[in-house]
Amino acid sequence: MKRELRSNKVNNFMRRAHWLTLGLNDEDMEKPKIAITNSSSDVAICFSHLDEIARKMREAIRAAGGVAFEL
Repeated sequence: MKRELRSNKVNNFMRRAHWLTLGLNDEDMEKPKIAITNSSSDVAICFSHLDEIARKMREAIRAAGGVAFEL
């Protein structure tokens, strides 16, 4: 059991370090993290309209108190 708890502490530390590297601050750590999947790319221009939709989603998530990540 102790080994499992130690592993969780290491995982949490690494996750926090990763989020800090991405630019999140201490306040952001407490907010829900929400992923936005966007299939737009430079190769598939037929999906370019999704970039604007993803931008609006990011703004809405921030306004609602969350942190958005686009994938």
